[in-house]
Amino acid sequence: MAVFVHPEFLKKFIEIEDYAYQKKDKKKIRTLLIIETLFEAMKAIPIIDYKELVKIFKKEVSPQKLEEHEQRILNLYNQSFSNRPDIVVNSNSDFYFLNELNASLLEKEFGVLAKGLDFDGTDFYNKASHAVNLPLNRKKKKENTNSTHKYWDEFREFILPSNGILIIDPYIFGEPYEDEKRVSLKEFIALIKSDIRKEYHITIITSIPKDFPLERIDTALEAFKEEKICVEIYACNQDKDFIKKYGKTRDREFFTNYSTITIGHPFDKKETKISQNFLGYGDDINQIKKNCDNYQRDLKKWLKIINDIKKIEETTGKILYWRTNEFINRLFENIQ
Repeated sequence: MAVFVHPEFLKKFIEIEDYAYQKKDKKKIRTLLIIETLFEAMKAIPIIDYKELVKIFKKEVSPQKLEEHEQRILNLYNQSFSNRPDIVVNSNSDFYFLNELNASLLEKEFGVLAKGLDFDGTDFYNKASHAVNLPLNRKKKKENTNSTHKYWDEFREFILPSNGILIIDPYIFGEPYEDEKRVSLKEFIALIKSDIRKEYHITIITSIPKDFPLERIDTALEAFKEEKICVEIYACNQDKDFIKKYGKTRDREFFTNYSTITIGHPFDKKETKISQNFLGYGDDINQIKKNCDNYQRDLKKWLKIINDIKKIEETTGKILYWRTNEFINRLFENIQ
């Protein structure tokens, strides 16, 4: 993960920050401090101290040095992007602060976090690190109407940009196996992936009993049979072995390119709590670094488990993983 900051955005950011302090706008000050902490924790490109950048753009150094640093940022920016509409995102989990008015379009097109010159300091995913209770039923009738309220709508306002997800759920194909579970899973993916332009990557790690009917896997893959979704499913043999070996609780784990999520009962009818941790949120530098370190550690662990499952299939001949097509989930791109 890295933070790319264009000089024009940084100038705008400093102006917003100065004005917020003048007006004693506590909400904006809080939001801007979170972004400052992210800049420092992730060593915003160019790799120099953020405070030095502030001095540079407040012209507290010579014009020559200002020009040198502006050019350095601009060069790095140009290496990362080409001109719109064919803008190129180098990494799928970096943070981009740009000199564009409609940077939010990048979020929708590529599932990456991007802010531009229309940013006003009011909000930086302030609700993303949050816990919310989901309703008892996946659909509940609204009073005096024939309309329905989707279960996952309670989580909509907390959603971060996303272009891939890893789902750890030992029970996703367990009993009772109902159509409603598959519908709920599909609705959840539709909410998380939004309308990004590139293919959305889904990896599911689960467990199956010995006499598991494999047609359930085919049914699950069929549900995602569309052009811009890639799905792969990896299975261990027994629920008990899965939980014992990997230290799982009954909560399911989810990883996107900017968050970790835990859900007690994600795809059935039980009332549950969903908790999300935004990797870019922290009260101090160490918290953000810890978020990212733990995230990398956990992805590395699950990637090893995936490779172990592949080896078991190769040596035993048992079918333990399925996929819609050949792909590598982009969440694992930078995992060593």
